This record gives sequence, structure tokens and C-alpha cells, in this order.
Amino acid sequence: LEQAALASQRLGNPQRALDFASRGQSLGLLKLRCELLANFSEFEEALEVSRRICREFPQQNLTSIRTDQVHLLLQLGLLQDSARLAAKLLSDSRLSSVERAGLLVRQAMSTKYLRGYQAAFDQCAQAVTLLRTEAPHSRQLLVALANQIGLGALSGEWAASAAAAAEATQLCERLVLPQYLPSLNSNRAFLLWISGQYAEAEKVLQDCLRLSQEQANDYVKGISLWNYGRWQLATGQVAEAVATLRSSLELGGASGPDLAEALALAGELEEAVVQLDGVINEANCYSHPQSKAVVWLCSGEPGRALAELDDADPYAAHPAHAARHELLRALSHHALGHAGRAAHVLSEAFRHLEAGPHEPLRAELRVAACLLGTEKA
Repeated sequence: LEQAALASQRLGNPQRALDFASRGQSLGLLKLRCELLANFSEFEEALEVSRRICREFPQQNLTSIRTDQVHLLLQLGLLQDSARLAAKLLSDSRLSSVERAGLLVRQAMSTKYLRGYQAAFDQCAQAVTLLRTEAPHSRQLLVALANQIGLGALSGEWAASAAAAAEATQLCERLVLPQYLPSLNSNRAFLLWISGQYAEAEKVLQDCLRLSQEQANDYVKGISLWNYGRWQLATGQVAEAVATLRSSLELGGASGPDLAEALALAGELEEAVVQLDGVINEANCYSHPQSKAVVWLCSGEPGRALAELDDADPYAAHPAHAARHELLRALSHHALGHAGRAAHVLSEAFRHLEAGPHEPLRAELRVAACLLGTEKA
């Protein structure tokens, strides 16, 4: 059964693999069942299977299972529980370098919410360094690199993120692990569109959606649709973005504020306001304050938009995020009649883009400068 499950997984048929894994009670099959359930976004059931493993096989080395629990707790929104478990496990001096690296990667996923994207990126980079030495041709290194791509994109470490994407793609091909391609491509596409490379991002996103559909990986499909919907918004395809983000929301990718922004830009303001308090699949997401501000601006309430932005950290992510934050603040001030303040804030938005290329957003700022009757500082 275990060999059949592994073969099905390797051939890109996770549902068949889960069917085989669910027929037996061995340690290997239970571990595989836990992994596959997580891939299908069945996080509560996966956590229960992992706890069952710990109860029934206490004499085994269960570090990998406990490491998976760090991830599952995070996916269930239990950030503090996830962080505490990771810290407890990392305090064990008996951990191997590979085990420590795996835990650092999982810990980084809660760190990004609790301490910021740069701290999370640094943890992931530490894990990659360990694995390049101790396990250079391993699935663990592939997972670490995949996470480094996304965290590098969010923290503004775009060159390191691009290098990780190239290395991960080569490693994935060398190890013949097609089930990892959708996740890799999703993170790579995120890097491309978040850094303003829209044409390249579209190709990768479409390929990622095709692969996740073929492999029936709803979790990655939901995340990919989220990325695709945000890309559509960034390229002015508002109606398409509404439909895409609705689908993503249903699969646990996008959250209510993401869909609310698209709805507001499409003129569907009543539903947009409702979605502001909708489902949150990505807790503490860095972009949600901006999405809320867009809704309030479109609703003719610039004061509420400004309040959302003033309560958020403009430096939570990459420089382009900070630039868009200041752009929305400038538009809010302008709508409130604060022309001088709007001009000053807009000059700050331009300043944030001096650190790196992002021509589409730079062009958006120039349009705003014309509309506000000001000049780039």
C-alpha cells in the first residue's frame, strides 16, 4: 500500500495516493496521509492524524511530524501556538542540522506575522544555508528554497528570491518531484508580479493554475488564483479579478478584503463593504489595510481610508508596498482637501521606489501626480 501511495504521488495523482494511504495504519502510511491531507487543505484532519502518530509511535523519531504540526497550527490560525511549538522543538540540542533547518522553515511562516517578513526571510535563508551543506540534493532543501522565494518577494529581497527560484526549479527537475512544481511556480509568479514584471508573471501563473488543476491540489490552486486575481487587479482587469478572487476565496486562498477591493473598483460597493468583514484565510496579511483603504476611497469616505492606512505599517513588506501605501494616503489627503499634505506624501511614495525597479507602479504614481496637480519631488 505504501509503495502504491508513493508511486501515485510521484505520478501526480494525490487523490489516488490518499486513497491508498487511508487503507493502512502503518507509520509510513499515516505520515503520508498527514502530508496529503494538508495538501488538500484538510488541516484539522491532518493535525489529528499527526497527533495520532505521536500517541501510537512514541518510541520513533517524530521530529518531522512535530515539525509538520508547527505548519498545521499556523494554517488553523493558531499563530502563537505554532510559534511556541517551534521554539520548544528548536531548543532540543539533539536535533540534526537537517531537522533544525526544517523547523526554521516552519517557524518562519509564523515569524512573518509576529516579527515581520525580513525576520522570516532571514530564518529561511539560515535553513537554506544549513541544507546546502548537509543535504544539498534533498526535498528539504527544495521546500526551504520555495519558501525563500515567497519571503524574499515580500521582504524586498528580490535578487535573492529570483536566485532561489532558479535553484529550486533545477532541483525539482533533478529530484523528479512534479508535485512541487505548482507551489514553486506560484511563489515565482508572486515574485514576478510583485516586482512589476507583469507579462512574465502571467505566463507562470497560467502554467501554475494548469498544473494545480491537473494534480487536484486545491490549496496551491487557491493561492495561485489569489496571486492571479491580484495580478489582474494590478493590470486593470477588474471584472476578471472579481471572478478569480471569488474562486480563490472558496478554496482558502484569498480573503474577504482582497475580494472587497476588486468589488469596490468594479463599482459593487455594497458587497465590497460586506466583504471587508468576510472570511480571512491569510491572517494579518500585509496588503489588507490597503485593500480596505481602496474600498473606503471608492465609497467616498477618505477619512476612514486614511484611518486604515495610519493604523498599518507601511514598511511591513517590500518598497513597492510602501510606495502604494503612500499613494493611497496621498489620494485620501487630496479627497479631504489637504492639497499640500497630499503633495508631500506623494513625494514619499516616489522615494520608496528609488531602491529598485518597478516601472508599472512608478507610472501609476506619475498619473497620480498629474491628477493631484503636483510634481515628483
